[in-house]
Amino acid sequence: MKSLCTLLAVCIHFCLIGQSATIDSIVNLKPVLVPKIVKNYDNFNKIYITSAFAEDAIKDTIGMGLIRANKIIKVELVYTQYRQSETFQQKALNKIRLENLNGILPDAFEPDVKWVLLEQTKATDTTQAIQYFHGFIITIMPAMEIPFAGSETAYVDSVFEKITEKVPPGCFTEFQQLIYTKKLPSAPVYGSVRGELKTKLTNTIVFPEIKRRKDINGTIVTQLYVSEYGSIDSFTIDNRYLDTSFTTAVYNALQQLGDFNKSKFISGKAQYLYKIRFRFYADGNKNHQCIVTVSPAKLLNTCPRTPATELTYDISTMMLYDSTVLNVMERHKEWEEMLVVADLTGSMSPYVAQILLWYQLMLYNNENKVNYFCFFNDGNNKPDFAKIKGSTGGIYLGEAGSIQDVKQMVQTTMKNGSGGDAPENNVEALIAALKKYPDAETIVMIADNYATPRDMELLSKVNKPVKIILCGTNYGINIDYLNFAKANKGSVYTIDQDIENLATMVEGDRIVIDGIVYQIVGGKFQRVIIN
Repeated sequence: MKSLCTLLAVCIHFCLIGQSATIDSIVNLKPVLVPKIVKNYDNFNKIYITSAFAEDAIKDTIGMGLIRANKIIKVELVYTQYRQSETFQQKALNKIRLENLNGILPDAFEPDVKWVLLEQTKATDTTQAIQYFHGFIITIMPAMEIPFAGSETAYVDSVFEKITEKVPPGCFTEFQQLIYTKKLPSAPVYGSVRGELKTKLTNTIVFPEIKRRKDINGTIVTQLYVSEYGSIDSFTIDNRYLDTSFTTAVYNALQQLGDFNKSKFISGKAQYLYKIRFRFYADGNKNHQCIVTVSPAKLLNTCPRTPATELTYDISTMMLYDSTVLNVMERHKEWEEMLVVADLTGSMSPYVAQILLWYQLMLYNNENKVNYFCFFNDGNNKPDFAKIKGSTGGIYLGEAGSIQDVKQMVQTTMKNGSGGDAPENNVEALIAALKKYPDAETIVMIADNYATPRDMELLSKVNKPVKIILCGTNYGINIDYLNFAKANKGSVYTIDQDIENLATMVEGDRIVIDGIVYQIVGGKFQRVIIN
C-alpha cells in the first residue's frame, strides 16, 4: 500500500507540472540522471536547441521554424552535473535559460507540455563538460488543430457529414477525383499569424467623415475571392443600408490588402472565398467604430457534371492536412479481404475522417474489400503509469457493415479514450484482431508516425505480414516502423511511396524515403545524416 501511495504521489506531482509549466516549477523538478546525452537524429520529431556549458545564451535556433509549425509535447532541459566552482548555482543558470527560451518560444510553456530535467553525470572536468550537449531537446508532433475544443469526435463528424451531406449527388465522382489528388488543397493564409487579416483591415479602415453621425448601425458584407497562389482575384461589396461613403471606405481598405501567402497544397482547380463583415457603429458625434469579422475560408471547385452547381465545402473545418489514407488505398485497389487496424487516438483525427470517407466512397462504388475493423485508443483514458504492455486495452473489434455501423464504432472508440502519452498499443491491437479474425487475408494498419508502438517486444505474436500506412511523415519516417515491417516481413506506405522490400534488406543496405537516407546498422534501421 505504501509503495502504491508513493507511486500515485509521484504521478500526481508530474501531472501537476504538466498542468502548470511555470519557470519556477520546472527549475524545482527532480532531475533525471543520465551519463551523457548523444544527439539522435533517428528521432525525427526531436529538435535540439543548443546552449553551452556554464552559459545561459541560446546558441543554435536552426530548428525553431519547424518547432513553431508543429505542436510541442515535451521539452527536456539538458545540463551537466560537473561544476567548475563550488559556489556555482545550477538552478539559477537553469532559470535564466528557461527565461531565454520563453522569450523566443512561449509555446513550450503551455499547460499540456511535459517538462523533464536531464542531468549528465559522466563529465569529470571542464574539458569533457564543454564537449557535452547543453540546451533543450524539444519533442514535436503535427499541430492538429481541431476547431471543436476538446472534441475530436465532433471534428470527425463535421468532416464526414460536410462531405456526405453537402456534396451534390451529381458532383460526387468529381469530388472523389479531387480528393484522390496527391494532396488536398488548403486555404491561403494572410500574413504570418492567426487573425492578421482581421487586424490589417481593422487598422486600415477609415470611418467616413459625414456631417452628422447619429445612431449609425449598419453592416457591409464583402466576399473576397483568393487564388491558390494568394492573389486576390476579385471581391464584391454588398451595402444595403449605409451611405455610399462607407462602400468607398471598405473598397479602399480591401485595395490595400496585398497578396495572401500561397496555398500549402496546389490542386490546380481551387479558388477560396473569404466572407468579411464590416459593422459600422456611431452614437451621435461621441463614439464611432468599425468592427471587422472574417469567416473561415471556403474552398470553391466548379463541378462540370452538374451545370451551375458549385462543389463547395468549408476547408477551415476539414483540416485533413494531407490525403495519405486516401492515396494509399487508391494505389492499392488489389487489396481485398482486409482487416483494417487503426489508431484512433486524438492526434489521428484528420486520418480517422479519411478512413470514413474512403469507406463511404468504396461503398458508393459498390465495392466491399474490407471484412473487419479494429480500432484502438490506447487504454480507454487509462493513466499512463497504469498502461501495461500487452494489456493496455481500449481495443474495439467489429465486422465491416454499413457506413453508419462503422461510424458508430469510430465514435465509441474515440469517446472512450484519446490516447494520453505518445506511445500506442499497436501490437496489442493487432494480436487481438488476428485472434478474433484469423481468416483475414490482408492486414492493414493505419498508424501515427509520431507514436512509437509501446509493445514492440510482442511483435513475434503477430503471425501475418502487416501493411503499415504511416500518417504524418512530413519530416521523416519513424524508424521503429521500418524495423517493425522488416521483422514482420511487412511493408510501409506513405502518401507518395510504397516500401515493400524491407524484409530482404541486409546489413549495410540503404533505402531512400522522401529524400531521406536510412541504413541497416547492427540489424536495425537508422537515419543517415549526410553533410
